This record gives sequence, structure tokens and C-alpha cells, in this order.
Amino acid sequence: MCIAIWSAKTQLGYRLILASNRDEFLSRPSLPAHLHSFGPIHPDVQAPPSSTAPEDPTTQDCRHIINDGSQDHSSLSDGILSGRDAIAGGSWLGIHKETGRFGFLTNLTPPLNHIPTLDDDDGQDQESEPSVPLISRGLIIQQFLAGNLAVHSYLDHLKSSRLSTKMNGYNLVIGQLARNEDEQDRIGFFCNRNPDRIDHHFADFSSNHHQQASSDPQAPLVYAISNGIACKPPIWPKVTQGIRLMEECLCKIRTDTSCPQGAPTDLETELFDLISTTNDSTDDIPSNILIRPYHRLSTPGASASHETWYGTRTQTIVLVSQAFPATITFVERDAFQIQPPDDPHGNSLGTPVWMGDQRSRWRRFEFQFPAS
Repeated sequence: MCIAIWSAKTQLGYRLILASNRDEFLSRPSLPAHLHSFGPIHPDVQAPPSSTAPEDPTTQDCRHIINDGSQDHSSLSDGILSGRDAIAGGSWLGIHKETGRFGFLTNLTPPLNHIPTLDDDDGQDQESEPSVPLISRGLIIQQFLAGNLAVHSYLDHLKSSRLSTKMNGYNLVIGQLARNEDEQDRIGFFCNRNPDRIDHHFADFSSNHHQQASSDPQAPLVYAISNGIACKPPIWPKVTQGIRLMEECLCKIRTDTSCPQGAPTDLETELFDLISTTNDSTDDIPSNILIRPYHRLSTPGASASHETWYGTRTQTIVLVSQAFPATITFVERDAFQIQPPDDPHGNSLGTPVWMGDQRSRWRRFEFQFPAS
């Protein structure tokens, strides 16, 4: 389960404000946010996951999601900023500091007309036949960030690509930041389980749950995607709540005279608080923005283990200032981690520990685009 909440309307001195949670098995090998070029991952990081912690399958041809020469390997440098899944090699959210390309995605939870609970195996897409090899969805972000196709061209290619149908369901948002005042930011949306709902420029993106009918020109325009098909019911409660909370957050900061606009630290704190919202009265996954750790078992009655802990693993804030050149702030922090048992002969499950308040462990990057 994941959620991304954002506004691409110029406000508070920013033209992009994004807050996102990544929910995953807490023991799944991953790399924290760092600058890279999607090169090979060291084998020591690629520890094979337990069979109780299902992985996103991939195939040997996964690098050819887009086989049209869109990726210029000769120009690759360590300009991509993202975390990485150490099993499949892709990413769920990232930005290229040299080209201004960015993207993020969320997985879809099957069955498509059902909202799962803790009793459901909500992480396993069963849409494809067992004999059909699946391609990791995280490689979509990799291909876009490392490529040179325009936003609309990339989305059109995904829509027409047969390989996109070999992936489990996803919602995808990609964009291209303008380099100067004569250009416009480009941002688009695509869902491979609703391919006719493609949006090249995000101009008309709206969800059925969110009626943006305000006549207030200062009203924030906020969007969100989670693990249901965007723009189609049933709309997950956490999506509706996330939009409302970010609208309230942005309005609060705008009207607070003691909080200067363009102060990223204050906004970062507010956004991290927003995506750490949880309802203590229910463990219902679609109702909680922050997922408290629980044992997600592959089959009913399966044994819990250290590797079946599942919950919100990382949280990311991305801010792009209104100015040219833009200041881009990227902050990633760990949410929950598993603390190994003190007694190796005792509890073998480990204990989930909240790490979000440990600021010294936050990974903060700041750079200008385009670079001066």
C-alpha cells in the first residue's frame, strides 16, 4: 500500500509540493534515496527475500519496457535521486536533478472492485495468468527518469505497449519541470488498468471524490493516488482524507503570518505530520494514511516471521520552488523499521520501531534546477 498527495499549483512560493508514503515489507532489501544512474546493485544488498514476503516479479527483458531508443545510455550520470528496490532494481519515486524529470507510482490492489482489509492478501496482484511473466512496475520510473521522451510521448507509448499489459496494475504520475519562464511544467497521469483515462498535461485530472468547485482563486489544487484505480470508485477513504488534510495544511500556512512563505522546514514538518496520520480505532488499510506494522501473510494460517512485517517504510517530501532556477528540496525519512530481538533464542519476530522522529537520520537533498 502507498499514497502520494501533491499540488502542482503555484502557491506558497512552490510550483510542486509532494508528500508520499511507501508501504512495503519492512525486511525487503531496499536502498535509501541517493544519487545514482540505475547501475547494478551490489549482490550483498540483493539478499533473496523469504517466500513469505512476496516480491514484485521481473523478467530478463525488463530493461526493454520502452524499446525505442528513448534511453540515452551515453549521457547517464549520477543525476537521478531516488530510493531503489534492491530486488527488481527500480524505484517508486524519483527526480533527475539535471533534466528536471520526475515521477512516482502506486500499485493497484486486486480485485479491482474490492477494498482489502488486514485479512486480505492485498499485496498480490492476481490479474495475470500464472504462466505470463510479469515485469516490475518500478522499472517504469527508471525508464522515464533515464530516458528522453517527452511526458506525452512516454504516456502514449505506455498505452500502446504490450509490455505494459504484462505488469500488475499501477497509477503513474510523471512530469517535466520547466527550465525558464518561457516554458511550462508538464505533468501527466496514466493507469494501465484504465488506459483510456490518459492525461497528457494533467489539466483535467480530477477524482470523483473531489469536487473542486471553489470560486476562491487562492484555493489549493490537491490530488492524491493510492492503491485503487484513480478517478474510479470505490475511492479509498485515505485518498479523500489526504486531499482534505493537504488543503488544510496549505491554507493554514498561507494564512499564518508568523510562517514566512518559502520556508521549507516548516512545510516539511507539516507534510510529514500529514502523511503520518493514522486512525487508532481501526486497522483498516484504506482508511489509514500511515500503515502501522502488521504481519501480512501469504496464505491464511501461514506462520508469522521477522519477514512478514508490513507497514509504512519510508516517507518522502519533494518541494520545487517557483523561482528560476528552482530550488528543489528532497527529504526522505524512515518510518518503521524492524528491531532484531535482543535474545536470539527468544522472540524471533523482531519489534517494529517508529523512526520518523529521528531527524539526524533524515536524508535531505537540496539542489538547483537548472544548475547554474
